[in-house]
Amino acid sequence: MLSEHNRMILYDPRQLHSLMDFGIEIPVLDSRASETFARLSSHPHLTARRDAWHINALGGPVDRADLLRVHSADYVSRLFSPGLEAEIIRTYELIDADGNYHRYQPALATRPLSELFDRILTRAGGTLQCCRRALESGFCFYFGGGMHHAQKDYGAGFCLVNDLVIALRRLQAETRIRRAWVIDVDAHKGDGTAALAAGDDSIATLSIHMAAGWPLDQPERNAEGRPNPSFIPSTVDIPIAAGEEPVYNRRLREGLARLAETGRPD
Repeated sequence: MLSEHNRMILYDPRQLHSLMDFGIEIPVLDSRASETFARLSSHPHLTARRDAWHINALGGPVDRADLLRVHSADYVSRLFSPGLEAEIIRTYELIDADGNYHRYQPALATRPLSELFDRILTRAGGTLQCCRRALESGFCFYFGGGMHHAQKDYGAGFCLVNDLVIALRRLQAETRIRRAWVIDVDAHKGDGTAALAAGDDSIATLSIHMAAGWPLDQPERNAEGRPNPSFIPSTVDIPIAAGEEPVYNRRLREGLARLAETGRPD
C-alpha cells in the first residue's frame, strides 16, 4: 500500500477554470486534464486504490517573495498593482495591432481578471507542491503549471509567471536541492525557462520543440535593437522539423545524454 508520502498524481478539479469565465476566447481546454484523470480513475487496476495515488488538493499559492526570486522587481510590482490587468491583456494577446480587442469579450466575463492572477499563483503553488512530493517519493505528476514562456520582465505566450523556475528557486532557497533539470517537451520552445536559467549551472534545461513557429518566428532583435530573449539557448535545444517525427524519440534520448554530461540533478 502506498503511503501518504507516496501519492503521485496531483489533481484538484476545483482549480480548473475556463478562460471564458474571464471573457477570454482562447481555446485552452481544462478537459484535457479532467478527461485524462477520469480515464486513470476508471482503470480496473487503479479505481480501488485511488486514495493511494491521488493528491486531491493543492497547497497554498506562491507569494510575492517567490516571484521576486525569478522575475524583476519592476514586473512583480506591476502584477501586484492596478497595472495587473494591462499585463494580463498583453500576455494573453487580447488587443491587436490596431488597438481592438482580440479574442476578448470583457462584457461576457463572469469573473474579474484579478481572480485569474490569484488562480495562476495557486497553480504555481501546485508546481512547487509537486516538486516537493517528487523529492519525497521519487515521482509526482501535476495536472497544471508549465508556464514556460514567462520571461524575467514580462509574461508571454499566455504565461504570466514562470512556475517552473519559481518552484526550483524556492527549493534551492530552502536548501532542499542544489541542482535541477527542466525537460520541456511542449511543441513550443521553453524560451522563458531557458532565458531565466541562462548562465546558471544549477538549472540545466532541455527543450525539444518544433523547429519553426512561435516563438522562433519572431525577429531576433526588437525595435530598439536589443536581443529577443526567446532566442537565448537552452542547455540542450532539439528542434524538430516537419517530417522528422519518426526520429523524435531518438533525438530526445540523444539530448538527454548530452544533458547528463553537464552533471546530474539532485
